[in-house]
Amino acid sequence: MADELLAYGEYFLAGYVKNFDASPWDRCAEGIITSIRHAEFKINLQMDFAPASSVYCAGSASCHAGFNGYGINVENFYKRVEAAKTPELKKAMLTALEIYKRDSMHGRTGKLYGEFEKTVKDIPVNAGNFFSYFSDWQGHATVDYKTLLEKGLPFIKKSIEKSRQGIAADSTAYVREHHFLDTMERLYDAVVHLIERFTDELKRLCGTDIDGGEKKRAERLVHCFNRMLEGPPKNFFQALQFYHFYTALDAFDNAGRIDANLAPFYCASEMRGETTYEEAVRLLSQVFGIWGGMDLWNMAVAGRDANGQSIANELTLAVLDARKTLKTPKPGLSFCLNDSTPDSFVFRAFDSLAEGTGHPAFYNDNLYVNTLIEMGYPAEDAAGYAFGGCSETHIPGCGAARDSFFNMATALECALHGYFPAMESGKLTVKPLRTKIDSFENFFAHYKKILESMIDAFVEIRNETQKEVSLRCPAMIRSLFINDCIAQKISQSEGGARYSHGLIDVYGTATVADSLYAVDELVFKKRAVSLQELAAILKRNYEGEKDFLHMCLSLPKYGNDDSKADKFAKEVFDHAFGYIKTKTLWNGGCYYGFCASAPGSHVIFGRTTGATPDGRLAGASLSNSAGPTAGCDVSGPTALLKSVTAPRLSLAAGTPVVNLSLSPENLKHEFRPALLSLLKSFFSMGGMQLQFNFTDAKTLIEAQKNPRLYQSLIVRVAGYSARFADLDADLQDELIKRTVHSI
Repeated sequence: MADELLAYGEYFLAGYVKNFDASPWDRCAEGIITSIRHAEFKINLQMDFAPASSVYCAGSASCHAGFNGYGINVENFYKRVEAAKTPELKKAMLTALEIYKRDSMHGRTGKLYGEFEKTVKDIPVNAGNFFSYFSDWQGHATVDYKTLLEKGLPFIKKSIEKSRQGIAADSTAYVREHHFLDTMERLYDAVVHLIERFTDELKRLCGTDIDGGEKKRAERLVHCFNRMLEGPPKNFFQALQFYHFYTALDAFDNAGRIDANLAPFYCASEMRGETTYEEAVRLLSQVFGIWGGMDLWNMAVAGRDANGQSIANELTLAVLDARKTLKTPKPGLSFCLNDSTPDSFVFRAFDSLAEGTGHPAFYNDNLYVNTLIEMGYPAEDAAGYAFGGCSETHIPGCGAARDSFFNMATALECALHGYFPAMESGKLTVKPLRTKIDSFENFFAHYKKILESMIDAFVEIRNETQKEVSLRCPAMIRSLFINDCIAQKISQSEGGARYSHGLIDVYGTATVADSLYAVDELVFKKRAVSLQELAAILKRNYEGEKDFLHMCLSLPKYGNDDSKADKFAKEVFDHAFGYIKTKTLWNGGCYYGFCASAPGSHVIFGRTTGATPDGRLAGASLSNSAGPTAGCDVSGPTALLKSVTAPRLSLAAGTPVVNLSLSPENLKHEFRPALLSLLKSFFSMGGMQLQFNFTDAKTLIEAQKNPRLYQSLIVRVAGYSARFADLDADLQDELIKRTVHSI
């Protein structure tokens, strides 16, 4: 069966079913190793870099994603079964699928949570719909580019050998640790084999009838791949090619501090006359073009060192200039701004924004570093932080960010409608709230208890899921290329990385804050309705309550520098994110929160969330990221940003994303000093992150009506950018509702 699958191009499955007696962990490892050894790759000699696309079996149904174990595209799988030319091959495919379903995380998820999924359907007010990701999703991380560039690939092999020598003969983990290192060595050999295959194919192309330019590029790549097996790169081009290859091997997740990692090679090559600034921009543009096509999520530039000195350099500018040449939503770009960053670098970043890509987003470098140090990270590691996915903070090469989603508006629903969800014996139960609520303080206390119970349940289920992931689909590439998995002799998924993080993306903070203000004002102060009457009104989605709906909508809202509204936002935010930080991963790491609304799930969660006291109708979008509800910020950009800094944003160390929509004219050169001043003022008040949209509602409405005419329109959605025409209608509507400010 394995041979038939291998011949059919189902490389992962071929390895996965090779040994029926192996554990799921070993099945996964064999599948990943087989995938890498037989990976399909594309070389385009009109380009300077290879590969020109993914190296993972693009046509197969079973795939290995370097950073996230593996998976099967079920729809594509059955198409592949139908396309199989022999009954034996069809049988092999279906048998392999059954083994996968039985032993993989996919099958285990169904067993663990099948009853849960049945239960939540019957829970009133969707009390079970407060989180997502029972799957094998392991989150984002960044491989150790710095070590790979400074010491070269052979250093990894030496690390494996050194770790093996450190195993004590009488160790109780002797067999397990040797087995792990054996697997890492086989994985390393598979990577070497892939490099050798690239080299052989490039040599073959050199011997064919290709033009002089293509032959020159092929010969240069042959030298690059040969050098990769020997040690670190010797010049900027080699360093960038190495970087690109490892990014492709990691399935194009995140590129980390690209300017800091590549700057030493660029400076040396420039001094030797081997490259110029213009050539560096051209080469970076080409690499970013490939990455954009492969949906690479994030890369970061600028920032500071452990001593507080800016590390922004000429290559930072080259990255900015290269990124602005691409009219694509990805790769994402994050600019780490501190007091010592030259203003000229920020103005160059504004040039990139002016191209309409939504990049870069800006990050308060000093606050991030200080927050991470307070959390216990050494200053050097803290200063090197980067972002995964939309904006998930982690330390490149040293840890992962296992992100997942949480809807806090459900806790408010339960408090309003009298239900208390909690885990009992591994199952979610929902019981009626029988305590009489006679004051807002009492109501708020109940809401907090419900939220804490939901976070407890969330963490319990998420921890159980990730524990199963570590046994069934470990991220092998990450285990090879992230510190300190080899030294600790356990996979990154099991907690082998130096730092393990559990990140919770929290949805609906402003929705909850504005709703609590409404409850306090209308139920307990003005006595316009009782709590029971309010619950009934919400249950019927304000039907027949036009005047009361207007009353709810007319109350002050978070986002306008209103002290009363902002007070609720602060209490809601500080409580939720403070409580998340008390939670622990199953393998001993820490949890912390973030607000990125990725990927547009504030709209998705909103669809199953009932009407809320802020005037939001059932099914409508929740508030976006850490900012106000769309359209509720009506007092100008300064008021908006002052409101956002009312909470202690550093509690959400994973990044509290803030979207600011400004008039397109505010990117004209005469407005840029004021834009810089606004950005710096926000950071001085405690803001952590700020990103911009420079598109007005009129343009978005026209784009919604005539998508074919606006295929190139890119908007900043939340922690990411996307083509407006590709977004679903509800998400487009949420973007259109956002207030467009002027400075």
